[in-house]
Amino acid sequence: HLVGAGDQHLSGSGMLGHVHVAKTGGSVALDNDIIFKQHFTGNGTLVGPGTFLSSHNQYFDFAGTIQTGFEMIDSYNRYFTQDLLVDGDVTFTSVATLYGPGFLRITGGVHAADTSWTSGLLTDGTIVHLVGAGDQHLSGSGMLGHVHVAKAGGNVVLDNDIIFKQHFTGDGTLVGPGTFLSSHNQYF
Repeated sequence: HLVGAGDQHLSGSGMLGHVHVAKTGGSVALDNDIIFKQHFTGNGTLVGPGTFLSSHNQYFDFAGTIQTGFEMIDSYNRYFTQDLLVDGDVTFTSVATLYGPGFLRITGGVHAADTSWTSGLLTDGTIVHLVGAGDQHLSGSGMLGHVHVAKAGGNVVLDNDIIFKQHFTGDGTLVGPGTFLSSHNQYF
């Protein structure tokens, strides 16, 4: 449990598991890239310069905001019991399946490096929500599945050709230079 009234700094080269944030003030600063596994719960603000590295069948029940990079680094499942807001860039390096009922709400860019991940179905079939107010850049050689566009402004910019599979829903404008490549039982 992180319960400090001021800023708290996390650093090191190990893993942290079953972390609960219950701060009365300040933020949690990741001084370097930190691996988190299992449950991540509570409320608060995580800031960089380090990246939140998600690992090992992680469960998210976090009502705060991750205001730094967020990366899924291994082929395990991720479970979102409520919406998780990442106000930074997200990288899908290796993922098994993403499950709701919550959504992964992203305001920054998305880098798709995993070529085989799937995404658990929800009522509307989406789990990765692009919600940034400005342009959001999508890049990488992997694929993205179950994407919903719900942007307050700006475009979704495909920096290179991106493979999309399963559901693609929402409202907004996709622009190049990349191409939208439809794959795997695509639903629009």
